[in-house]
Amino acid sequence: GIKSGDRMLIYAETQRDWMSAAFAGWSNNFSVVTAYATLGAEGAKFAINQTKSAVIIADAKLLKVLLQVQGDCPCVKSIVTITEVDADTKKRLEDGGVNVATFDDLVKAGAETPVEATPPTAEDIAVIMFTSGTTGTPKGVMISHNNIIATVAGLIPAMDECKLSSSDVYASYLPLAHVMEIISEINIVNMGASMGYGNPHTLTAQHTCMRVR
Repeated sequence: GIKSGDRMLIYAETQRDWMSAAFAGWSNNFSVVTAYATLGAEGAKFAINQTKSAVIIADAKLLKVLLQVQGDCPCVKSIVTITEVDADTKKRLEDGGVNVATFDDLVKAGAETPVEATPPTAEDIAVIMFTSGTTGTPKGVMISHNNIIATVAGLIPAMDECKLSSSDVYASYLPLAHVMEIISEINIVNMGASMGYGNPHTLTAQHTCMRVR
């Protein structure tokens, strides 16, 4: 039910399916709305209602936050969970009028009923990126596809100077709700290089932070 020009909010930690969802949205000219996974109920509600996002891609563990604000977000029609959702949470969301499906359900449905891509123009909004809200209500910044492409193009000489190539691997762990990480990952995809997804707890064997020597 989502159409070209609509908004899709991604409420999840950095992982492969965050970017998979974003690229799927962009190929059909959806504006990807970002919300930090650390945002509480009020911050998530604000981002959803400010952008009137009809679809939310979410980590299953964050559905408890969405349950708290479901009644205050009438624009939400569907939630796609990146991992399996427990039956009770799914029922409570569906009882509130929201369609709930897993990422795998969506992939299967797409294979059975392919949808023709609707590419965006350079001026269309690629991302509405919300700030973390540490100094007040989160603020949404509108970023066009032109902005994204110009930034990635500007990084190409730097990548060449560092002698990075498609044989390199990028460690992806910063929040994808932040412009630095989303540009970095698009740049890696543009290079044809690989990404390894992790978090501060998996990057080192002993510590939750990286030690610089």
